[in-house]
Amino acid sequence: DQKICFGHSIELKHVSFAYPNSSQPVLQDINLRIKRGEKIALVGINGSGKTTLAKIILGILNPDEGEILLDGKQRSENTLIDGSIVFQDFCRYFFTLQENVAFGDIGRLYEERELIQCLEAVYFFETQPGLSLDTQLGRDYAGAELSKGEWQKIALARGFFKKFNLIILDEPNSSLDPLAENKMFRRFVELLEEHTGIIITHRMGIGMIADRIIVLDHGRIVEEGTHEALMEEEGMYRQMFMIQADLYK
Repeated sequence: DQKICFGHSIELKHVSFAYPNSSQPVLQDINLRIKRGEKIALVGINGSGKTTLAKIILGILNPDEGEILLDGKQRSENTLIDGSIVFQDFCRYFFTLQENVAFGDIGRLYEERELIQCLEAVYFFETQPGLSLDTQLGRDYAGAELSKGEWQKIALARGFFKKFNLIILDEPNSSLDPLAENKMFRRFVELLEEHTGIIITHRMGIGMIADRIIVLDHGRIVEEGTHEALMEEEGMYRQMFMIQADLYK
């Protein structure tokens, strides 16, 4: 019904949620406070409720139980936070490169300098130096065909092009190669310097540069803290981190 801006904090109190025709809740008794400027890594196994929690935070979904406070005041149902979100199942628009990025804020379609800056921020032109903003994309329309990783970079540029105080990135590196992923991890922190960011990821390494890590398991928050603090515990985060680390030994 309305859109509001993220201000200083958002707080979830005893939030639970189940999808229609499902007897099993996806989220159970979630208590979480996010402050402006925080960089949060949201981790957990598949099906733990990470993406659903992101949709609850933004207002795409309404909780079945509990309340959500925005800057200390209860947020009403059907209220969308005017933030930015990039899902892992992003769309590929068979339009020009300029239009693909500008869909993040279509009223700024002709702000070419900013469009290029967003593409450069995700290192798009490093692997596609021959493309320009007016390049048609998509083989179906005799345009340039891109890899899934390059389409993901465009989706990220679109997310960053939109003016936001809060941005949520859902598996932003799932289609990137290791070299691009390493660059992107550190670039995310720079791009989010003055903003609030939530990064949903299976890559435990990003926890090392996040302000706080939230670990979900079967719809519940089971751990919360910095990388250093969680590594000292014999919990799920440490287990997932060490399993991934072992692959590189």
